[in-house]
Amino acid sequence: MKVEKVDTLKSYAARFLSELHSPKDATVISEHGNCQVQILTGIAKGEADINAGRCFTDREARDKLKIWFE
Repeated sequence: MKVEKVDTLKSYAARFLSELHSPKDATVISEHGNCQVQILTGIAKGEADINAGRCFTDREARDKLKIWFE
């Protein structure tokens, strides 16, 4: 069993959180070093759709999906 002092964990957390404030890169928090590839793929597809103009305003989307909300 591994034992860590709370102070050590707080120090790691403080350093990590200070690095998150950098707007240069996205941050993926993973478990055991494995990120959720499906999430990253979905985000990339969404960004590509937005850049290509394949998107709707909130009002347009509500009008198209109105039959599902009635």
